[in-house]
Amino acid sequence: MPLRENWLHDREYFYKYLTAATAKTVLKTRQLRLSHPALFNDPFDLQFDLHVGFDMQSIKPRALEMLWNVTYEGYPVAAGTLFGHLLAAQREKFPRLTREEFNKEFGEAFDLGIDNMRRYLPEYQSETRAIADKITVLCLTEKHDDILMWSHYADCHKGVVLEFRCLPHLDSAMGAAQAVTYSKEMPTLFDEEFLVNLLAGRTMMDPAEIAKKQILTKADRWSYEKEWRLYLPHRTSTTHSFLSLHREEVRDGPGFRDSLAAWLRWILGLITPPIFLAPCRYHRPRRASCRR
Repeated sequence: MPLRENWLHDREYFYKYLTAATAKTVLKTRQLRLSHPALFNDPFDLQFDLHVGFDMQSIKPRALEMLWNVTYEGYPVAAGTLFGHLLAAQREKFPRLTREEFNKEFGEAFDLGIDNMRRYLPEYQSETRAIADKITVLCLTEKHDDILMWSHYADCHKGVVLEFRCLPHLDSAMGAAQAVTYSKEMPTLFDEEFLVNLLAGRTMMDPAEIAKKQILTKADRWSYEKEWRLYLPHRTSTTHSFLSLHREEVRDGPGFRDSLAAWLRWILGLITPPIFLAPCRYHRPRRASCRR
């Protein structure tokens, strides 16, 4: 259950791997930079078009069945769709057709609608690309002790990991973070169930929701990262301030230089409430843990 009604999760902590130099900037300015997807280390991350992975003609019988239920059985329609509005307004006056007459009457219209959808698919993809191109993303993780992430994002174990606490009473922006979904297959623009309801006037295309799927989906090879993302739909800001956070913890890698550790302890001592420096210790042969 979310810690606040308007939050999207119930997590208490998130973590961020950083190089020592970036950590110095973050702690000095008390801000985290949000990145544009073009700067991600995975060139395929958000840089793809959602596709349709099935034969749209194959769902025509199901869509006709759903439209029959909407027309004669009182199934609800989606608010805000022209087709759904017309169905809701006219179904009381609509003549009672046999199934054969109904399928013939609307079957040709469905064929036209499916053809139009194929024709406008590049336009839908262009709209979602435009939305994704205007966002900035803060990438976080559930894990502070992953040896691969220490290598990839913390300068080969010479950097640090910052711990951020989600504080409900401050309505922290961290409450808007969403978990990344890892998939073996390229995500689709929509599934068969969605298309059935779309053709029957029970739902509508939402470019923002489609872009969200694109933003929060990565290849399953990255699943070890346990990533969460906080994204802004528009480039209104490229930083996220955490001045009001109650407590942070800094975990330093085994390659962290003594001079940088001393600098960190000095600057952390100036911050109120306090931030703690916790060394990361590795236990051979393969286990890794971080302890104070």
